Amino acid sequence: MEVTKIVYTAAVFLFAFIISRLCGRIVSKVLRPLPKELRKRLSSAQAYVIYLLAVFVALKVWDVDLGSVLLSLGAFSIAVSFATKNTIENFVSGILILLDRPFKVGDEIEVKGVKGKVEKITVRYTVISSENTKIFIPSKTIANEIVKNHGRV
Repeated sequence: MEVTKIVYTAAVFLFAFIISRLCGRIVSKVLRPLPKELRKRLSSAQAYVIYLLAVFVALKVWDVDLGSVLLSLGAFSIAVSFATKNTIENFVSGILILLDRPFKVGDEIEVKGVKGKVEKITVRYTVISSENTKIFIPSKTIANEIVKNHGRV
């Protein structure tokens, strides 16, 4: 009986792996117009969702009560969301910056009195260089402040 459950569990995770790879390729092709950083993050997110579903199926194979597991995960996610509030805000702001593209690498921008050349734009922060100094500006700051783009008129 236990051997059967082990085989089913292995099959579930193998299936999840195959589906995750296929969905990752589809997501990358469908989202090709989006910036590479955002495509990569969304592809990772879909893989996590597929593996999470595989864990739920595996737990069901082992006769674990999913109601109590989901209730615990709900409480845990609330605690995590409060603890990671700033990270989540930066992530969402970064997605909006990557979609709106108010500036690009090489542009000269000014945010909160800090002026410099954009070197890198990620979901969490933007790197600008100014007088031999690299400055990391959180995406939340860029999304909530006035950004002067001196490189684009």
